[in-house]
Amino acid sequence: MITIFSIAVFLYGCGDRKEMMRLIDSPPEISISKLNVTLGKEVITDSVRFYDSPSFFYNTKLLLSDKYKNIWKLNYNVSKGNAKVYYDGKDLNLTSIRVDLDEILLSVSPKSKGNISVDFIVEDRFSNSKQATLNLFVFDNLIPIAVVSAKKLGQNSPLEYTIDGAASYDQDANFNGAVVGYIFNIEGKSIQTTNPTINYIFPTQGTYNIELKVIDNNGAISNPTIYKLNVN
Repeated sequence: MITIFSIAVFLYGCGDRKEMMRLIDSPPEISISKLNVTLGKEVITDSVRFYDSPSFFYNTKLLLSDKYKNIWKLNYNVSKGNAKVYYDGKDLNLTSIRVDLDEILLSVSPKSKGNISVDFIVEDRFSNSKQATLNLFVFDNLIPIAVVSAKKLGQNSPLEYTIDGAASYDQDANFNGAVVGYIFNIEGKSIQTTNPTINYIFPTQGTYNIELKVIDNNGAISNPTIYKLNVN
């Protein structure tokens, strides 16, 4: 009986070991995060400004783990938009990665503007898989926003005012955008300057419309903003 039992166990171990391991196996874990963030998520959403340059990348990292150390491969799929993913300078789908790494740094190269979704799929030796997704909104230059105000100065005339556009801003300031020019329109006169403030003497008391448009460092011009000023 002992011999028969031993053979049965041996036969079970040879023929069904892989199936048994598959049944007790659990899927690997994967999460994604920005480079400066410790904890990952299954989905992250971010925005990035588009640059038509081979060196334009969005850098991110994947966090991998597997209870039974069975991670087999890592691939990606662009489910929306157009992008390539690189690991150590090579296309992720065309290169091998050490699967014992807990953290993998990747570079995503957007090839189109608008919404891009990249799914990263980690798979173990038993075809169990898990997915993490990066959603990117890739935008071109955003136009700046003009903000204008005025206050009485009265140095050279009782009707002298300071017109101030310093609160204007570029919507993509986080991506090196900046306001570099100001176009004031007062009484039909256009005054273009790199200075955010001007002093202006009005001819008479009354209500005046002060229009401001601003220019960013890519040459984009904002929509006009109008400020009604009561001069007295």
